[in-house]
Amino acid sequence: MKKYLSVFIAVVIFLFVFLTACTSASPTKNTHETTAVKTTAKINTGEAMIVLSPDKTEAAPGDTINITLTLESKSKKGLGAFTFGILYDEAVLSLETVKENENEEANLDFEYEKKNGSIPIIGLVKNARIEMPSPLYAATFTFVVKENAKTGKTAVETSFEDFNGLSGVICDINANEYDPVFVNAEINVK
Repeated sequence: MKKYLSVFIAVVIFLFVFLTACTSASPTKNTHETTAVKTTAKINTGEAMIVLSPDKTEAAPGDTINITLTLESKSKKGLGAFTFGILYDEAVLSLETVKENENEEANLDFEYEKKNGSIPIIGLVKNARIEMPSPLYAATFTFVVKENAKTGKTAVETSFEDFNGLSGVICDINANEYDPVFVNAEINVK
């Protein structure tokens, strides 16, 4: 038990140090787009894209919606670490499950927490000598539209606001920060 606790503490310290090193004082360019299953957004060198892709864009109360989280970078250094949040309206959607990418080739250590209408996320390479592939399928979030949900559009979106004491960031394996481009999901509740 002590061994697991010490390993856990070491991982938490490593995450804190690594993600702190990724944070820069320079402002980031936050570009937002809403997606309906596929995106046409393009990114340039030095940028990374966070995409939330829903399996459907219209739903009724009781319907299930799967939203896939994918990250992509335009650099030879690939993805090294990321932290950000996903926001949704709890009056409309209920988060049921999160299915992480457990493929070893993804080289991803993925952690999340379900909080009131938000999902803080931290991702880190498992092997620092090998970057995560890009594009990277990170997880699928399964939501159910609540029975008493109001009709109209609702968003599931990325946020770089302060989550668990950390601001959002995406870095390569050398802790160089990318400018983020966000592609968010929008669902029309009927």
